[in-house]
Amino acid sequence: MVIIVAVGVAIIVERKRLRAVNARVDSLSIVPLSAFWLHPQFIIIGAGEALQNVGRIDFFYCEFPETVRSPDTAFAGTSIAVAFYLSSLLVGIIHKNADWLTNNLNHSRLYYFYTLLCVMGVLNFAYFIPCARWYRYKAKTDSTQNMSTP
Repeated sequence: MVIIVAVGVAIIVERKRLRAVNARVDSLSIVPLSAFWLHPQFIIIGAGEALQNVGRIDFFYCEFPETVRSPDTAFAGTSIAVAFYLSSLLVGIIHKNADWLTNNLNHSRLYYFYTLLCVMGVLNFAYFIPCARWYRYKAKTDSTQNMSTP
């Protein structure tokens, strides 16, 4: 959900940047838009990553058998690396097949790419909801039941 909000903010900022570019008098003038406009989306993504990582590690340690906790925690980092490679592949496909991402950022349609990412995030979240509803947590055992009396 956080990525959807962050990409939505990125779409708004990119549209604002393009309006500022188009409002310039000549092509040599500096765009009057501060780089600080990028902070909200990065703050949202950073906070979301921090909260998501804590939740994922807690889920692994509470729900997985003791023998696979470490490999599953390592797999979490590997899945992030695979996601970065898939992201590069997506950028390559779009760069090759559409004019959204050109070498001149002022002539690109970067907000189309952000919109695609937002749609993919919504679809992912829509898939996550039923999976989360159908998931059954491990039964919690009371530690006092496992203690033997002397």
